[in-house]
Amino acid sequence: MNRRLAAACGVPASLFVLFAASAQAADWNQWRGPNRDGAVVDSPPLIESLPEEGLKPAWITEPLSPRGGNGGWACPVVSDGRVYVCLQLREPRPGVTLPPEKYPALAREDREKLAPETLAEYEKSRQAEQRERRDQKTKVADVIHCFDLATGRLIWTDERESVFTFYRPSSSPAVVDGRLFALGSDRVARCLDAKSGSVVWETPLFEEYHEAEIASSFVVADGVAVILAGRLFGLDARSGKVLWRGDEQSTSGTYSSPVVWKADGKSYVIANCGGAETACFDLRTGAEVWREKAGASKSTPLIAGDRLITYASSRKHGVGCYRLAAGKPELLWNFQGVSDAGASPVVAEGLAFAYGDKRLACVDLETGKARWQTDLDISAARYTSLVAADGKVFLAWDGLIAFAADGDEFEPLFHARIDKEGTLGTEEQFRKRLNLAAIEQEPDGQQKAEQIWRREIGNQGPLECSTPALADGFLLMRLGSSRLACYDLRAKE
Repeated sequence: MNRRLAAACGVPASLFVLFAASAQAADWNQWRGPNRDGAVVDSPPLIESLPEEGLKPAWITEPLSPRGGNGGWACPVVSDGRVYVCLQLREPRPGVTLPPEKYPALAREDREKLAPETLAEYEKSRQAEQRERRDQKTKVADVIHCFDLATGRLIWTDERESVFTFYRPSSSPAVVDGRLFALGSDRVARCLDAKSGSVVWETPLFEEYHEAEIASSFVVADGVAVILAGRLFGLDARSGKVLWRGDEQSTSGTYSSPVVWKADGKSYVIANCGGAETACFDLRTGAEVWREKAGASKSTPLIAGDRLITYASSRKHGVGCYRLAAGKPELLWNFQGVSDAGASPVVAEGLAFAYGDKRLACVDLETGKARWQTDLDISAARYTSLVAADGKVFLAWDGLIAFAADGDEFEPLFHARIDKEGTLGTEEQFRKRLNLAAIEQEPDGQQKAEQIWRREIGNQGPLECSTPALADGFLLMRLGSSRLACYDLRAKE
């Protein structure tokens, strides 16, 4: 595999100066940002509309996964003027011809002839053979890229051979105190020097093979790195030593990312795990403190002051709001208007925003009453989360939607689509540029116009299921074309 990725260059000197003043002013150093809640506290004023010519990216890379596939759905993070993104890359091994299978899939009638114990042993052997055949045919690598925030220049790449997973993983890195924490596809916890990319330590979390992909991302606090990788793990951030392992059943899970809650001078970890339950653990020991049946499984818990916000995959539980306390939390309200299998909510302007299945809801944080709800004209989206800054909320799906956070009704500021060059523009702007109104008047013009739209705009949007990073007014977004783009959303004087 090529260990060097050609990043887009040719950035004007004036743009570099524009970045240099603010590149280190604010970070988005982990999944859901510096406070793990999807919100930026101190943001510069951001744009409320797109320029007439559209908004071009400050920079955009070449494809991160040049051999096909999206490389997984990990989100970019920003720390100390650098951008980091994790990928799983695959490529065929040349010249490999495999012999016939020793354990082929059995037809139903053949399966019924076998005793249950014999069938189970056969399936175990068949799965092991399939893993071995995949390894022989396909080279799988976990890759971490580090880019310069100012220019998009590639600074370093770390690549290590790993294992095949049915879905490519989505675990995002975390950068804390100059170290990058990431999880390999083979469930090896890794720590790298964020500046140089050199490996500090690697710790296998399991001895046996696990094929399931991981979407959970590390949270690091008080010298402990915690992740939900089949079960909860707490590792010493300096050495990689496993400090504690959660119970295999009660802390099971692979999607939700844990968060840290501090109370009475102690630090706790809160995670959705163990079958749609939200539980709290001592950060240092992993001892369970309390557990709630909140119905949330794949989303990330959100802490806003003394409130805990959970988001379930069913309307029965919907959005839940609890008052946190040293003992068991108190349920304050439950809003059943929305649900989602993996998106996480955001709080801004004293309001909670949740998105799921094309529906967007704004809920008063104090009362749990809906301020407004709306259905969005986009394809059904899951596993992408809202981000907020400067009194605005952003959703990246079928483009980038921005709306005001403090309105009494849904007030869209813009719905940007994305062209091949990565330019953000409204549908009207792109229709005018592509001359679609005139083309639609031609014989078979409607079909021709639709083909042009799909080619130029329709397949160029954000990478599905990946959430952007927002650092000091700069939006870092992975695109479906397997590129990473940076946009300057700051309002111009």
